[in-house]
Formats: sequence, structure tokens, C-alpha cells
Amino acid sequence: MPLAAVITTRRISDAFEAMGVEYFNTFGGNPVCSAAGLAMLDTMEAQSLQQNAVHVGGYVQDRFRELKKDLSIIGDVRGS
Repeated sequence: MPLAAVITTRRISDAFEAMGVEYFNTFGGNPVCSAAGLAMLDTMEAQSLQQNAVHVGGYVQDRFRELKKDLSIIGDVRGS
């Protein structure tokens, strides 16, 4: 299902608007795709998927940092 989002700062948004670009869309805001997107957001919240990603991401970063101590091929470990 085609669904997209543009997330930016007010300054960048204002610059687009000044050029006559007032909105971005995928298939003109298809209601079926919008409903699917809302259901996905509900699922992400209900199952705490964002918090789980933070937890798992921290674990993976920690493991890579440990590997970096012994493997010179790992130059840097980044993430949020």
C-alpha cells in the first residue's frame, strides 16, 4: 500500500510553501492506505514497538562496541 510522510522543521516547511509547494502526498491521500497507516501506528503503540527498538538497538550497539575492541576492521559504532 502506498503511504508516505514528510517530517521536517518549520523553517524548511516554510521554504517549500514559499515556492508554492503546500503539501506532499501519495495517491492523493487514499483513505484505505490512510486507514492502514493509522492501524499500524495503533499497533506500534499497543505493542511498545518503538521502546523495544530502542532497547534492542542499545543492546546491538553495546555488542558492536565490544567487538570493536578486538576487531580493527570496525572503525566506528553509531546510532541513537
